[in-house]
Amino acid sequence: MAETRIYTGNVAGIGPITMTVDDRLLRTVTFAPPARNLKRLPFDAAIQKWINNYLKGNTSKFPYSLDLRGTPFQRDVWMTLLTIPHGQTRTYGWVAHAIGRPKASRAVGQACGANPIPLIIPCHRVTAQSNLGGFSSGLAIKKSLLRIENSHNIK
Repeated sequence: MAETRIYTGNVAGIGPITMTVDDRLLRTVTFAPPARNLKRLPFDAAIQKWINNYLKGNTSKFPYSLDLRGTPFQRDVWMTLLTIPHGQTRTYGWVAHAIGRPKASRAVGQACGANPIPLIIPCHRVTAQSNLGGFSSGLAIKKSLLRIENSHNIK
């Protein structure tokens, strides 16, 4: 049986982040502290290093494998999100075209909302054509993530 570990930390500019890991699979990321009754650990060294690099604008592969449980369509969307560079955004329509489903912009938005690993699978980098669109953890978090990432692209 897999050992579940709940890592948590308060990240500058973002706030509390909780990550659930079973064995070496990242299962969830939430922008909130874990429930009080759960045993929590501070971020391990590998996660902390990844977060520090992210905050500096350095992208790297996340140190744990990602548990991508979802429909084939959702997984296609999530894998495409991984190709969006740090500090850049794409529209729901762009993602729909990228996965070969040009009329599926709304479904792309729903797949982004179902993403169990936001931040690592960067659904915050996907916007509507004329506004920020939504974000499962709220627009304040989406704006914070985009602000952090965009601060590295100022020339």
